[in-house]
Amino acid sequence: MMETVDYYFQCECGNEIIAVSKYDGEDDIYLALFQHIHMQPGVWARIRYAWYVLWHAKYWNDQVVLDKRRAMDLSEKLKYLAESR
Repeated sequence: MMETVDYYFQCECGNEIIAVSKYDGEDDIYLALFQHIHMQPGVWARIRYAWYVLWHAKYWNDQVVLDKRRAMDLSEKLKYLAESR
């Protein structure tokens, strides 16, 4: 069974989440960007949302896969930005 390590980082506004995943036996790191969709309750709101997803195919924002070199580069840039000023 393949083990995975997952970390989740929520946006300060609470609407977006970055999921960072690493699978055992793989060198790549997966970054998934999720957006919380605010839906009003009710059948018609759900049907409108389903219709939107069917025609526009925008349920998830995106997913990014980084190799070791790019993951290290990203971590260095984030550390630099967090420590500056």
